[in-house]
Amino acid sequence: MNDIEMIICISTIFLIILVVIVLFKKRGYTINNLKGKMGEHLVKKYLKMLGDNYKIFNDIYLDDHGKSVQIDHVVISQFGIFCIETKNYKGKIYGHSYEFYNPIKQNLSHLNALNKTLGIKWSENLVVFLNRASKLKIINNSTFCGYPSDAIKHILSFKIKIYTAQKVLELSNKLSSMKKKNTCVVRYKHLKQVKQNRNNQTVMS
Repeated sequence: MNDIEMIICISTIFLIILVVIVLFKKRGYTINNLKGKMGEHLVKKYLKMLGDNYKIFNDIYLDDHGKSVQIDHVVISQFGIFCIETKNYKGKIYGHSYEFYNPIKQNLSHLNALNKTLGIKWSENLVVFLNRASKLKIINNSTFCGYPSDAIKHILSFKIKIYTAQKVLELSNKLSSMKKKNTCVVRYKHLKQVKQNRNNQTVMS
């Protein structure tokens, strides 16, 4: 490759990156959104380790009384339903659940929306942290907080069947039907809502 070809190649790559950034910004995405999506993609790969008996849904948008709710991952099985929030945090993360509002309580609202949508009474709350450089020390008896590999072990630790195979299929079909409604417009409206909520919090503080 000569110098001219090298310059053309580098310029093309730079242009592609620039176009992607512009497109993401137009859709309301930020750098944190992109980091979050990368983290969700990694957890998605881990969840495939669960096997065929576990139905996995990623990036689900639900309507909760006119409010848009985005759930990173949902796992449906005969052993239970698991609502998963992914966080790509760094540094020390510690505290009690009542003082650790985000993301444990954030995922609780997701979990409630999921339960209403599926018509069930209970699902498991999991918060998965991706960066093992982070030091985790979170006290919470009702919510799993840990790394992806530990989350897989936690899900597989549920051994008692509480749903029939038919019920799992029914719930999976219902969530699959909801996911088909997750158009680009729905995603854009959700990002706009999140941005508005953050702006409101900034004004209040």
